[in-house]
Amino acid sequence: MRLGDLCLRHGVRIVSDEIHADLTFKPNHHVPMATVSSEIADITITLNSPGKTFNLGGLQCGYAIAKNKSIRTRFKRALRSASLLELNLFASVAMQAAYSEEGLDYRDALLELFGQHVDRVNEFFKAYAPNVKVMNPEASFLLWIDFRALFDNPSDLKHWMINECKLGLNEGLSFGDCGAGFMRMNIAISSERLTLALERLRKGLEAL
Repeated sequence: MRLGDLCLRHGVRIVSDEIHADLTFKPNHHVPMATVSSEIADITITLNSPGKTFNLGGLQCGYAIAKNKSIRTRFKRALRSASLLELNLFASVAMQAAYSEEGLDYRDALLELFGQHVDRVNEFFKAYAPNVKVMNPEASFLLWIDFRALFDNPSDLKHWMINECKLGLNEGLSFGDCGAGFMRMNIAISSERLTLALERLRKGLEAL
C-alpha cells in the first residue's frame, strides 16, 4: 500500500511481476498489487505466467493485465512492434491445462513437496551445522542459506561449495554485496536429488 501510494503521488506507473504468485505456501497469502485500491489498479500493469509453477518457461507463455485502457493500448502496441502479441499454439494449450482443475491439483502437490524440502533442509542444518541459518521462504522454491558463521570470505565459501560439496548453488554475492556469505539453493528437485545434495553437504561439512 505504501509503495502504491508513493507511485500515485509521483505519477509513476507500476509494473508488477507476480510470476511466483501461485507458489505462496499460505492460502491467499499473495495480494495482487492491482487489488490494493482502484486508484493503484489504474496505474498498474500486472505480469504473470504459468512458467514458474508449471516449468513452462521454454514455451514463452505469459500475459499482462491492465485496467487502464490507455496503458493497455500502449502496452499492446509495444508488444506488436516486438512481434510478441500472440501466444504460440503450444503455449496456448499449455496455459489452459495449467489453469485447469488438474493443474490446481498439481500446484497443491508441488507446494506440499516444496514444504517437505524446506523442512528437510532446516533439519539437516540443525543436525550438522546449527550455526548456519536458513531463511525460510514465504513462497517459491529458492532457499537463502547464511554461511557467514563458517566462512569470513565469500571466495572460500564458493570454493568449498564447488570443490568439497560438489554442488553448484547460486553464490549470494552475485546478487549484490549484501549477499556475501550466502548461497541460494533451488529445492525444485526430486526428493532423491535433495537427498544426494544434503549428503554432499554433510561430507563437505565434515571436511571443514
